Amino acid sequence: MRCGFVFQHGLCKVGRCVGNQLWLARRGSVRVNYHGAERCTLPVHTMGEDRSDVKVFVVGAGLAGVTAANELQADGYDVTIIEASERFGGRIWTERDASGRAVELGATWLHGKAGNPLFKRAEKLGILPRPDERDPEDVDRNEDNDYWGLLKYVRSDGTLLPADDVRRVMKLFRSFLNELKDDGAKSSLPSSVGEYLDQRWQENASSIGPFDELIFQARKELECGISGCDDLNEVSARHFDGYDELDGENTPAPGGMEKLVAPTCPILYQKEVVKIQWGTSGVNIVTRGNGSYSSDYVIVTLPLGFLKQTVHSFFDPAVSEAKAKAIQSAGFGVVDKVILQVDYDFGYNSRVIACDSSAPTWMQNSFLYSGGTYHDTVEFWVKGSRALEMESLQDDVVVEDLLEVLRTSGVTGGVKPSPKKLWRSKWGTNPLFGGSYSFPGVNSDEQTFLTIQDPLRDVDSRCRVFFAGEATHPSLYSTMTAAYLSGMRAAGELRSTVDTLVGR
Repeated sequence: MRCGFVFQHGLCKVGRCVGNQLWLARRGSVRVNYHGAERCTLPVHTMGEDRSDVKVFVVGAGLAGVTAANELQADGYDVTIIEASERFGGRIWTERDASGRAVELGATWLHGKAGNPLFKRAEKLGILPRPDERDPEDVDRNEDNDYWGLLKYVRSDGTLLPADDVRRVMKLFRSFLNELKDDGAKSSLPSSVGEYLDQRWQENASSIGPFDELIFQARKELECGISGCDDLNEVSARHFDGYDELDGENTPAPGGMEKLVAPTCPILYQKEVVKIQWGTSGVNIVTRGNGSYSSDYVIVTLPLGFLKQTVHSFFDPAVSEAKAKAIQSAGFGVVDKVILQVDYDFGYNSRVIACDSSAPTWMQNSFLYSGGTYHDTVEFWVKGSRALEMESLQDDVVVEDLLEVLRTSGVTGGVKPSPKKLWRSKWGTNPLFGGSYSFPGVNSDEQTFLTIQDPLRDVDSRCRVFFAGEATHPSLYSTMTAAYLSGMRAAGELRSTVDTLVGR
């Protein structure tokens, strides 16, 4: 899901009708609704009605799938989740260290507070930071005082990066991103964000200092992690502002993001779905090994990366050309996390290491955060081809590379701390995911995510196959909030279909 340490695109808040509830917010002073409710009438339901004869399967036990399943089960439907792996959570993946502290290898932040129902859930669950757990050095993260420009940086060879240079380049980079939000300039933009940034950077070449290129390239890599792409040349410049930032800071959950996923219905684990056959008689779900399960309806919550690999063979009948094109056009990249616990306390004033050519190739042009998740951890976000390289390495190689960069950078006094525990994700080579989270690709348009969201209808125009997941949300794609709201939407669409049929 949308990841990184802080993501401030400075965009607007929105709202969506989900089930029988309306989540509203503001775009400036204009109130808007999420798309979707106008497509399916979502009636208010009388609880306790007998729907147990309607069988529903949900494919995928991530946040979207569990949310949809829980909603429908609470309404009396016969619901089963089918999951290819041995755990629930999907791209929410919480590990624990020896003391029980949460280590997030997947979704890391609750993006925004106001109008965010997932934030309210996290508050009720008690998993948010207590005031005494917050960094006393923390500052207001806004566009005028860019957070990334306020951190302390050192090169991996130990050279300190001048604070004024860092702030200048970070401010310039932020101004380039803000220019992409100018509606009047969209017609003249190149196709990709990467092209635009490089173009604007070269136009400012006269002001480049000795460390500026390293800072600029590392900030581009950071933006890849924020956007979820392998390379910024894959991200649409014209649709870069399609992501709607909810008001309020981005918040971690020291209590563990896994607690946001609490399934209440049966889950069939290690059942990999290879085909969904659907039509007027219902749905047949085929699993590897030729097992099958029949149902009246199915909600598909599989990652976009998986759908990209299987879209032409997974559904029978096949999806429309428009939906297949949308799935292929939307962007989906690889962003991995590498977290190493060591016997060293970095404290609150730790430095960010800008990895240059002296670092191993999989770490170059990226930031290593000492004191990342906790005071005794380092955290590294790696993207694209470098992420795939990291995924191919043995644990001992990854550990040694991290320790050597810590030593050469000087942040540990020139010594290698002893490693305690390594955690890392491998989203790119995991065939169940095929990557990390979605973004507007250069071949996408404003309808792409909505087209992915559209249900499949049989010859009687009855919706049989519904879609949920972060890549089905038109403006909050890549976030847990998008996954949650999409699960609510899919459950509402299914309710609406059933209630229309029986005249409720």
